[in-house]
Amino acid sequence: MERSLPFSPSFPENARNREEATAFLLTSPTPVPKNSKRSVQAGLVPSDTRRQVKNRLIPAFENCDLKDITTEVLQSYIAALLKKGNSAKYIRNIVSTMSAMWSIALSWNYVTYKPFEGLILPPLVKPYSEAYSPEEAVAIFGAAREPFKTLLWIAGECGMRPAEVCGLDAKYIHLADCVVSVRQSESMGRIVTPKTEAGYRDFAISEELAEHLRSFLRGKREGLLFMSPNGRPWRETKVVEKRLNPLLKKLGFAPKGLKAFRHFNATMMDARNVPVKTRQTRLGHDDPRVTLGMKNRSGYTHMIGEDDRRVAAMFGEMFGQVLCPDVSKQEEAQTQPIVGAV
Repeated sequence: MERSLPFSPSFPENARNREEATAFLLTSPTPVPKNSKRSVQAGLVPSDTRRQVKNRLIPAFENCDLKDITTEVLQSYIAALLKKGNSAKYIRNIVSTMSAMWSIALSWNYVTYKPFEGLILPPLVKPYSEAYSPEEAVAIFGAAREPFKTLLWIAGECGMRPAEVCGLDAKYIHLADCVVSVRQSESMGRIVTPKTEAGYRDFAISEELAEHLRSFLRGKREGLLFMSPNGRPWRETKVVEKRLNPLLKKLGFAPKGLKAFRHFNATMMDARNVPVKTRQTRLGHDDPRVTLGMKNRSGYTHMIGEDDRRVAAMFGEMFGQVLCPDVSKQEEAQTQPIVGAV
């Protein structure tokens, strides 16, 4: 027999872990005891999950008992979200949050069925990924002011995800070896782990970028490179809104976002026939290293390949010309292939 429990989650400020917070999330009137066997991964409920619950799920289901939330009810809710213009990705995130809550309710015998299995979710349509042309990338970089200029150089040369650049810490920049390690990222103005397992990576940077960062850091060995007055990392969305888009408008370029620098990087490597393995490593795409257990999260590896070094030098020369232009060298770099390419 189903228990008649209202869907009215609440988050106590003194919740010590996800277990207690989730207990309130699922309408339990009191925190789960510390020795409870209803274990949930430790850690606070993410702020975006809180917002989803507060702004979406509670208004929609606060008058419903858990036993009354059926597949048909959820399907109607999805249809309502679509009608309001919400994206497929956003709707899937909402459903994922509620499904996670339901799984816990199921394990705690609050409910005995799964209303999510028969749901028809809106299909995800991968947007067309635009890239800045080399001329646009160099022009944008040349017109930018510090510290935004440094962020753009890192994004353009390294091909890092924008959130990874926003969350970059000085302790992961190894100037003596011209290596950057990706160990964290930014999300909603907070530091989080990389997007994927392959996101934990190490790659070469050019001597030009290393020298620029040496001047930029001024001896700083730890701490965020791009930090807001409140001590949090720059937010990708705010960087685009407040810094990038106004600059693009001034230059007369169409807005393509920060990710277009990552796509520019990938396009350049593809045009120069850079080996696929090198591209995967630098961009942080899933690759065989995950399966082989070759990931290194605690420190960076010195196993930086020659192709990796050559790619870094290619981008370093391109962006370095903006600071110290030499047309003859730039033309030579555009015609020289990457050794070892496939």
